[in-house]
Amino acid sequence: MMGKIKRGITWSIAVIIVIIVVAWFSGGTSIYVPDGSITSTEINTSTETLNESINNARYTYVDYLSDHQNSIDYGLNSIEADLTNLDAISDDETGQLALQMTKDEVAHYEINVLSSGYYHIAVDYKIASATLNQITVAVRVNSEIYYDEMNTIEIPIIWEDESKVYQTDRYGDEVLPNQVIVDGWHQVSLYNNTYVSVEPLLFYFEAGMNTVSIINTTSSIFTISNITLHSPVETVDYETYKSLHNESPVKDLITIKATNYTVKNSSYVQAFAESNPSVAPFDPIYKKLNIIAGNTWQLSGQSVTYEVEVPTAGMYKLALRYANYKYDFPVFRSIRINGEVPFSEVASYAFPQTPNSSWAVETLHGESGDFYFYFDQGINTITLRAETEPLQQGLRKIQMVIDHINTFSLEIRQITGKDIDKNRTWKFTNFIPETPQYLESYITLLKSVITDLSIYAPNGAASSTISSIQKALSRLENIYEDYDRIPLYLDDLVGGTGSINQFLGDSLQTISNQPLYLNEIHLYHDETLKKPNASFFESFWAMTQSFFASFTTNKYSLTKEADVVDVWVNRPITYVDMMQKMADQTFTPETGIKVKISVMPDPNKLIMASAADQQPDVALGLASYMPYDLAIRGAAYELTKFPDYWEYASQFAPGAFVPYILNDK
Repeated sequence: MMGKIKRGITWSIAVIIVIIVVAWFSGGTSIYVPDGSITSTEINTSTETLNESINNARYTYVDYLSDHQNSIDYGLNSIEADLTNLDAISDDETGQLALQMTKDEVAHYEINVLSSGYYHIAVDYKIASATLNQITVAVRVNSEIYYDEMNTIEIPIIWEDESKVYQTDRYGDEVLPNQVIVDGWHQVSLYNNTYVSVEPLLFYFEAGMNTVSIINTTSSIFTISNITLHSPVETVDYETYKSLHNESPVKDLITIKATNYTVKNSSYVQAFAESNPSVAPFDPIYKKLNIIAGNTWQLSGQSVTYEVEVPTAGMYKLALRYANYKYDFPVFRSIRINGEVPFSEVASYAFPQTPNSSWAVETLHGESGDFYFYFDQGINTITLRAETEPLQQGLRKIQMVIDHINTFSLEIRQITGKDIDKNRTWKFTNFIPETPQYLESYITLLKSVITDLSIYAPNGAASSTISSIQKALSRLENIYEDYDRIPLYLDDLVGGTGSINQFLGDSLQTISNQPLYLNEIHLYHDETLKKPNASFFESFWAMTQSFFASFTTNKYSLTKEADVVDVWVNRPITYVDMMQKMADQTFTPETGIKVKISVMPDPNKLIMASAADQQPDVALGLASYMPYDLAIRGAAYELTKFPDYWEYASQFAPGAFVPYILNDK
């Protein structure tokens, strides 16, 4: 009996030890639940503590807007200004002065402002069709820099699809059309390259004569013309908007396919073929381009514009068939109708998370019910743009903590030296007395961040999207309890994987990304919309068709075809699929030469294929020794026999050809 009791006690102790060990190695993270105890005074004090103790602290647009929000005037008059550069020439198309902006070129303007205040700046510009790299400029107002983002302002390149009639590859799958730059002059109000705000950047102008300088900081070339100062506009709320539009709701259903966008401001935003019967169009065998891929449309500021022809002017509900796979957190989009945000509730509309592989139909709505939007008769535009403005205060605080930890850790390293003496009895406040204040400021700001962000998450402070901030906070609280020995915790601060800085850096990217998968947009009143997800029977039937088709398709199989360049590639199927689409989309139409690209899981098959006289024309993705093995068996073609070989070979370093040389004389 005593033996059983002893064994029971032993097992209990073992279980407790295991629990302690698991808790220890899992980080022992406690969850901070906002309770309203962090005051604005504490946040401001912490911010001042960190900013005053770091050289060249950031002063961002978020800071600038926070400091001057109450000074913004609405209803100021617009003012247009011409270039004052002596080498500016008259543009044939517009008749206005224009200047070609090469790298470091500066465009100068003088503006007589009647009323001092904060203005947006709009720029007229034209992009060369051969430009591929994004364009950023720096702006100076009266030679001053008001905030850091004035050094990284984006001049967007406007893109469109070459054709909306999608070509198919040799297997019947639709391929992406070429992306082309929209020619001609455009006007854009200035944003920084991370688009921290829904509205354009604000710049302060004194009454009287002012100067504006725009400097091209990239190697891309564009042409610039006039600039216009225009007043900020205060966006009304929905109730006010509704009172301005007394039209009746229109009983009609208009559906816009997500892939039928007119223009976009980023070539990275791409259509994608989703093999899911919940989206339209869908084919169980062939790939159809049917959605905008969220992993290509996730950066703040990326926008997509649709044209919709409305037969009857009036009020319509707006619904999106979408998916958001961001863990336990919404993604934000601004909605613009004919270029303007109609009311404040859709300036940064939150689209909730959807379960993996599931879709949702979100009719835009508020607390009092569905929103109605006014559309004119005829052609209207709808622009959806990724936004992070609601999250910017939190992101700014995270960045502030990261910046200060980096500086503070260097100060610690200067005192301790490269190798920290772990056996020394540290009393670090003798060296940097502010150490506890710094740690308290980190903790206060991170608690404030969790408070700011948790209001958007269904699970609040326990959201997995902000879990890295919780881990960083927990570690900071542990360090604070032993702050006089902070040199021993330096790796916990900035030591790479698992450090506080790494957790916070991951949080910056995770929170900033706004991936939204989009299939359709609906304008309607009381019509019944299709359910967001396919039924069990629809899914089963699609799966059955796809399963049986897999036995008959020859996609990417190692086959030999006449009058076709046969290419075997030792790469994953997604890689091969992309290569095949590129060949079918560009190479074959331009040359008339058909190409078949196949997956080669085992490169050794090349030798057996050579023996059977079934070798491909080209093999890619091989180890460097394999061309030699093939050459000594007479299975490789001598490249020097091509008349243009030396022309192309001259582009490479001579040493690159060493593994491919046989019988060099």
